[in-house]
Formats: sequence, structure tokens, C-alpha cells
Amino acid sequence: MRPVQGAHPYLEKERRIPAAVLAAPRFAGRIYTDRHGNAVFPHYDRNGLCGFELRNARFKGFAKGGQKGLWYSAHTPGDQCLVITESAIESLSYHAIHKPEGTRYFSIAGEMNPTQRQLLETAFRKLPPGASIRIATNHDAGGRHLAGEIKAIALATDRADLALIDSQPEREGADWNDVLKEVAGQGREDEPESHQKNVTPTFE
Repeated sequence: MRPVQGAHPYLEKERRIPAAVLAAPRFAGRIYTDRHGNAVFPHYDRNGLCGFELRNARFKGFAKGGQKGLWYSAHTPGDQCLVITESAIESLSYHAIHKPEGTRYFSIAGEMNPTQRQLLETAFRKLPPGASIRIATNHDAGGRHLAGEIKAIALATDRADLALIDSQPEREGADWNDVLKEVAGQGREDEPESHQKNVTPTFE
């Protein structure tokens, strides 16, 4: 595998993720491609690399023999926001739409396992004072279930200073890559008003 450094046909053409996002320092060393042209997103647990999300036009899943941990973007000391999505592609899409500053990203690659719950709890405890957690799961039954699980993990940390925010797409059944493709299809660079984040603060 080799790192993606700003160009990947599947991510750009099929998923409409701009090359500038793929080349952004926030995602440097977090996106790879293999000899089959798959987009590869490494997952890590407490012991290091533990598996890979794999995506192409005909397949999406997790590498055989691997275990799900967390895919994550680069972190910077000034980050005040953590966005959690169901896939790395949805994290990239969220970034392309919102262009937020001081924001890091996690992907859980679907249903969570016990290791991922522990990793999230540890990450939440380490967030700086007053940080926000944006739960950017899909707008469907599965996404709502995951959002509930993530909120429960956050509440268990007793971090009353954290803002817990629902940030699902407005349209039922959509994920953030669906929103990005809709925006790209309209030829617009900015997010339509109707797709602005749905904010429901939980920690006040």
C-alpha cells in the first residue's frame, strides 16, 4: 500500500471528495491505496495498527483477519472539536462540506465492538476543557442507534464540560457522503442551508 497524497480516482470521481481534502495535512498518512485501487483506511487500537477499512466501487468492508479499532485524522493541540462518523469516507465528506477549523475525526466503521467503546471513552476523557463532540452518524435507524451508544459512552465519562451535538444529515436515509455528492451535483462549493448541522446540545 502507498499513501494517497491528493489523487485517488475512486474517492474523487465516485465519492466526489476533492483532491484538496485528500491532500490536506489533517489527513496526511491516514488514507492509502492498494494494488487493486481500493481506498484503504487504517484502524488502530491501544497496541497499534489492527485492521483496515476497504472501499471501492464494488466493495466496502473490513480487511479479513483485522479487527476494528478507530480510524482517525491527524490531531493538533488547538483542536476543540471531535467529529465521529460511521466511515472514513463520511469523515472526509463532512470535512469537505463544512471545512471546520480545529476539528479532528474518528471513524468506527459501523457497529461498535467493546474495544471501540473503550477507545472512545479514553479519547473523550482526553479532550481539552470545553471541547465538543459532533455525532455525525447516518440519518437512519442504525445511525440513531450508534448515536445513542456514543452519547452513553460520553455521559459515562462525567465530563460535564463537553458539548455533545447531533450532526446527522437532514434527509432521512442519507449519510454525509450522500450530502457531498448532492452538493457536487448542484455545482456548489458550500453546503446548502438545508444541510446545516442539526444541533442538539446534551451537555450544558
